[in-house]
Amino acid sequence: MNKLIKSICIIAAIPFIGTLMHGQPSEASGAQSILPVRFVYVSSGDLPDGQPEPDLQALLDSGTGINELLLGPGGQSPVIEFRRGLPLTLFKTVKKGEREERKTLASLSFPPAWKGALFLVRYNRALSPYPYQFTPIEFWGGDIADKHVRFYNLCPVKLAVVLAGTQASINPHQSADLDVSSATTFMPIKIFATRSEDGRPVAVKTGLPKLSAPRLLLLAYPMTAEFNNISILTVGDLPMPPTPSAVPAPR
Repeated sequence: MNKLIKSICIIAAIPFIGTLMHGQPSEASGAQSILPVRFVYVSSGDLPDGQPEPDLQALLDSGTGINELLLGPGGQSPVIEFRRGLPLTLFKTVKKGEREERKTLASLSFPPAWKGALFLVRYNRALSPYPYQFTPIEFWGGDIADKHVRFYNLCPVKLAVVLAGTQASINPHQSADLDVSSATTFMPIKIFATRSEDGRPVAVKTGLPKLSAPRLLLLAYPMTAEFNNISILTVGDLPMPPTPSAVPAPR
């Protein structure tokens, strides 16, 4: 059994809604394709008085073995090579007499054309019987140009973004690829949202996310239910197509 070590990486609270896809679908993945899958447990602040959210504990049959997910809030799993057809099924084992049986906890899916999926997990005590919400985002860097960032607006309002000198207006739950070739180590960012009271744009976030890889996902999300405080999550180590083998020159 492959143990997914609990991460201590701290990530802020975020509400996620719906399935996010960028651009047009890629080639169909096929039922038995190898799909990179990662889980990130995002603290939602759902419990009162700062009580800690319970760890996510589940098993996943990846097609090559049983992976154990053990994630605390803010933790993220290593990439899992998923080799089975959709949906992904999270389960636990229960004793039935002398036998152990699988009990399904959640069935997870995403568009079959995707080349990989990042599941954002948040605790939601209103959900029953399994109080976790899973939202997939396409986890793939093969169609992102070099020195570009795919920026996801996970907020319920349109955002105006200036990232490393590149400007974009991004609708709620949509994405855009932004050129960050002018950046070196860090990417200056400023995000504006429109106030509902008077329609005026207001700066809601400034920062210097690190340019840690030639291709990144940048997720902007509201920290509170009032959407007046936006935070940013950077996702690197994106799966890429295999490098073609060198073809020997004809003699």
